[in-house]
Parts: sequence; structure tokens; C-alpha cells
Amino acid sequence: MTNRLQYLRDINKATRQGSEDFWEHLSLKMFAYLMKVSPREITVEDLKLELGINYKSLAKLLERNQHLMVLSSAVKVEDREAKDIYINVTECGHKVMMSEMYKKLDL
Repeated sequence: MTNRLQYLRDINKATRQGSEDFWEHLSLKMFAYLMKVSPREITVEDLKLELGINYKSLAKLLERNQHLMVLSSAVKVEDREAKDIYINVTECGHKVMMSEMYKKLDL
């Protein structure tokens, strides 16, 4: 089994179970990606593809981390039009993200 396939199966399983460790891992991966692409705008579709998750999981992930992010107003990630929603990466609260990531990674 490929790593990608195993990753997708883990995502599906964790999404159903609501595993805290999984969501923590996915949050770190998301913020690492956002810091890598900063400063520019990305679409929610970009983020969905980078993380390899569906819109429902992405909506839950963004909701869990909304206190650290600034999204376009009235974001409904589950909409099919989500590819047109932008995340302004420069407004994601880098200092908060950095300190949270360092804390979680024990750096």
C-alpha cells in the first residue's frame, strides 16, 4: 500500500472517530503550509489539495482553528464554490501560529 493511500485511509478513519491527535497533526500541517506560501493569497481549494482532505474535513479543520486565521467573510467551505474563497496568508496571525507550532513541536 502506498503512503498516500494509507494517509487517506487514516484521514477517513480519524475524521469518523474525531481523533484529537489527528486534528492536531492536520492543524500543524496546515499552518506549516500557510507559512511556506506566505505572503500571498491562496484558495481554499489549494489548501484542500495540499492537505489531501475533502471539503467537510477542511470545514471542520478551519472551524477548529478559526481563532488563528482571517478568512474571507461568510466562508462556507462545503460549497462547491469554495475554490473561489481566498485565505489571505499574511493575515493569519503568524506570531500566534509560530508560538503554537513551536510549543507543539517542542522547539
